[in-house]
Amino acid sequence: MHLVSVAEDDDPMDTHRERSPMVEQEPLQFQPELDDAMSAMENTVSRGIEAALRRIFVNKGLPTSMKRSPQRKRMQDKKVKMERATELNHERDFLLGEPAICEDVYSYEYEDGPGPDTKNLTFDLTHGSSTPWNARILDILIEQLQRRNMEEQWPMQRLDGYYKAILDNRYKWLQMTWRAAQPKVMAKGILETAAEVEERLITKRDENLKLVCQTTRRRNKYIRRAKSLEHIINLKKDNEDEDLPAWMWLQKVIKTLGDGGMSSEESDVENDIHCVLWVKNMAWHRKIK
Repeated sequence: MHLVSVAEDDDPMDTHRERSPMVEQEPLQFQPELDDAMSAMENTVSRGIEAALRRIFVNKGLPTSMKRSPQRKRMQDKKVKMERATELNHERDFLLGEPAICEDVYSYEYEDGPGPDTKNLTFDLTHGSSTPWNARILDILIEQLQRRNMEEQWPMQRLDGYYKAILDNRYKWLQMTWRAAQPKVMAKGILETAAEVEERLITKRDENLKLVCQTTRRRNKYIRRAKSLEHIINLKKDNEDEDLPAWMWLQKVIKTLGDGGMSSEESDVENDIHCVLWVKNMAWHRKIK
C-alpha cells in the first residue's frame, strides 16, 4: 500500500492551468516588460542625441573638423589678415584721418589766423616740418616736454635743440607713413579705392616682416658659426693639430662675409632675387624627332 499526500488547498482549476499550454500565456505575461525596456532604451537614445546636438549648436563644445583645400585656406587666411588690419587702433585712425585744413594753415601763415589748436594738434602733412604751422606745433610739443620734465623731475635735463632734432625725425617718418597710405593712381588712370589701399599696405607690411625675419635668421646663423669656429680653433690650438690653418682660414672667411653673407633658407624673400630657369641644349644629345 502506498500513501499519497494531497494538499488541502489544491484546486482543480489550478491544476488545469498548470497543464494547459503556455503558448498563449507568455505574450500576456512578458509583453509589459518588453514595452518598458523599449521605452527606456528610446528615452536613453533620445537624451543622448539631444545632449550631442546641444553641445554642437548651443554650447559649441564639439568642434567639427573640416578639411580645407589650399585655395580655400589662402582665402580664409586673407580674410583673417584683412579683419586684423581693419581693427581699431591708433595707426589706422591716423592713416584714415585728415591733415590740417588748408584754410586754417593759410590764415595762420599769411594772415592773422589763430594758429594750431593746442587741444587738438594737427600737422600739415602735405609740407615739411619747417613751415610756420608745423614749426609752431613742434614748439608747443617741446614746451610740454620741458614742463613735464620740471614737474616730474627727470634725472636727465635736455636742451630744446635735442628734443627738436628727435621731433623732426619723427615727423619725417610720420609724413612718409601718411603719404604711403594715400590713394595712388592706377594703370587705368583712376585712383585706388579704400579697400585697394588697405590691401596694398597689408602686402607691403608682410614683405617688410619677411625681410626682418630674414635679417634675424642671418644674424643668428652668423653668430652660431662664429662661436663654433672659435671653440674649434681653441681646441685645435690646445691639441696642436695640423689642420689648424684651414680652420683659421675658414674663420677669416666667415668674418669677412659677415651676417649679410649668410643664407636664409627659411625665408621666401632673398634680396629680391628671382630664379630664372633656362633650357640648356646638350650638343652631345642625339637628335630625336
